[in-house]
Amino acid sequence: MKMKNLLYSLIFLTFISCNQNDKNEIHDKDVETTEASNNKIDSLVIDSNNLTPKTNSNPTKLDSQILKQPQDYLLVFDSYNTSQKFDWRGLEDFDNRNKIRVNFEKYIIKHNLLERERGMIDANKLNLSRLLSIVDINNDGLSDIIYSGTSGGEGNIVHFFLNDNKSFNKVFSARQGIVKVTWKNNRLDKVYTHDWGCCASIRLTNTVYKVKYENKNSIIFEKIYQSAENNRMTKPKLFFDTPINFKVQNGDCKLRNQPLIDDTSYCFPEGRIDRLGNTLGFLNKGFSGKAYGAQKDSEGQDWWYVEIDSQFKIKESRIYIDDLKYKVSIVGWINSQDLKPLD
Repeated sequence: MKMKNLLYSLIFLTFISCNQNDKNEIHDKDVETTEASNNKIDSLVIDSNNLTPKTNSNPTKLDSQILKQPQDYLLVFDSYNTSQKFDWRGLEDFDNRNKIRVNFEKYIIKHNLLERERGMIDANKLNLSRLLSIVDINNDGLSDIIYSGTSGGEGNIVHFFLNDNKSFNKVFSARQGIVKVTWKNNRLDKVYTHDWGCCASIRLTNTVYKVKYENKNSIIFEKIYQSAENNRMTKPKLFFDTPINFKVQNGDCKLRNQPLIDDTSYCFPEGRIDRLGNTLGFLNKGFSGKAYGAQKDSEGQDWWYVEIDSQFKIKESRIYIDDLKYKVSIVGWINSQDLKPLD
């Protein structure tokens, strides 16, 4: 038993070393929870026609024009710290919180649920109840359970358990954390999850789920968006008023990790790809995508911060995505001379 506890402790210490301090937010129900006082992207936006910087009068929010297209999910994720997690406290059922937590803990012990998670929690003398949020996610009058904490191994995990007054049924799981949720008709509508990787991983993964309700006891979380990027990605300080659709006009166009040419620096290898420099992969002529921002390098060349359309497979990609089993948009930088803006 001592050896088992020691093993859990060692894994836990490894997990802690791979994560940054979490940042929390206060949220109100029935509104899109996009506000945060810290770690917002730069408050400058630029005009896509002449690349002239323009100041956003409200530096705590993204410019309203930027998010006018609902599919521009990348900008939502870019507005958060890489390891920022959603704070459910403003949405909790405080009156019944203690009672529901006690019932849930009894239920998972009886039915052998969350065994790995509980093993890690017990080995490190943590309190399970502090990792539970009590929120009615489907507006049926019953408070449901959201577990957010150790996965029992490397990294964090989030589980949703639906309360039907007799049992707690797990309906959703996501690695690492949730950065944002939206509500519709007092029910959970969309969930934005961010996997900031752990330990040796260099990939950051952003995912959006649409919540569908078949009946009050049946919920489906449908994945509607996913993007991936390198964890050392440079983020733009200047954003376009309106994202620009483009096509790649030159063959073997390089998608890079920073807005500059670097073919000599050492870069931590991912998978079978081991090459020098900041090239993430190669794009064929005709590939399309969307540009969200721009930046000049020391030579005065313009670079665009882009998201490649998910139907295109990047050649010799340094970002491994085969395990995601969903269409994935890769994020990076491209020299604007290689791109043709579309009307």
